[in-house]
Amino acid sequence: MSPDVVDPNKLRQYLLGALTEEEQLAPIEERLLVDDDFFEELQLVKDDLIDEYVKDELTANDRQHFEQHFLTTSERREHVRHAQSLARCAHKSLQKAKQSSEKKDLKDSNRTRPFFLWTWLPQTPSLRFVTILILVAGVGSLVWRVFLYRSDLQQGQLALKTAYRLRRPVEARVSGFDYAPLPNTRGNNETTVDELSRQRAQRFLLNAEKDQPGAESYHALGLFYLTEKKFDEAVELFRRALELNPNNPYIHSDLGAALLEKGKLYKLNGEDGKSLEAFAESLEHLNRALTLNSHLPEALFNRALCREYMGQQQAAVEDWRQYLENDPQSRWTDEARQHLKQIESQTPEIG
Repeated sequence: MSPDVVDPNKLRQYLLGALTEEEQLAPIEERLLVDDDFFEELQLVKDDLIDEYVKDELTANDRQHFEQHFLTTSERREHVRHAQSLARCAHKSLQKAKQSSEKKDLKDSNRTRPFFLWTWLPQTPSLRFVTILILVAGVGSLVWRVFLYRSDLQQGQLALKTAYRLRRPVEARVSGFDYAPLPNTRGNNETTVDELSRQRAQRFLLNAEKDQPGAESYHALGLFYLTEKKFDEAVELFRRALELNPNNPYIHSDLGAALLEKGKLYKLNGEDGKSLEAFAESLEHLNRALTLNSHLPEALFNRALCREYMGQQQAAVEDWRQYLENDPQSRWTDEARQHLKQIESQTPEIG
């Protein structure tokens, strides 16, 4: 297939998280950054997925992928909530129109009734014309804003994900990121980071945090600092995000990931007391994330890692087994199996 030809099915699988191979993901994500037409085509496929989800038309497998992979960003969750609201409004409008129709006099029963929206418009022709123009402009603006417009936050999130598509920056699992292997610590793998995308992510996310301060922009900029291994800055931003949105499981999970990485750094430097304190707080937020969403794969993965680093081997084994039950087949699963196998081989009485 020509690289200029858009395969809607491939875009659908990409949005559902079914494309895991680097050679499949890279061309899509690179093209999204530079090709506006391709981005708009992706939005159309995304709109179809959201519509099918709202109407409960997805297969059980696709619905699971949709909830575990597609709904990992606040923008997508907002789009789904908006679509659900529109569906409810449409249903209410139809019900209202039906009730209004039933109340009409019998003498009008043989007449052709006008479309119910038309009856709500002003009767003066000039006012009716202006009202229609305003409605059309408003709907067009809403569609552009919700489905086609790319904010600094959206562009920054996409650029950050693209920057680390070939290697992940930290061992912990970060929300919204696809699988990528850890770097080989014995070699220099810095070339596998897309520096241009990283710089774009930094610029867009700093702009988003400045121009639209809030839980979403704090969370996104915190993810950037987490990938930079600036754990103090990441933790601070995640805390600010939680002050505004305390029941967001993704923010709790990512705060847990940042504290986990911070604890590992303390442990490496021989600061065992600070390390245990960071691990304990990490575990607290990961447990909170799983209370809010018991199947959140990032939180399950990170909690198992955290308990492993804390030396709670029995609890870590139980967590890894729980993770494998929830995610039986992915590249993350391979790592989980490796961790489980290593613990069981080192402590046979647990296995």
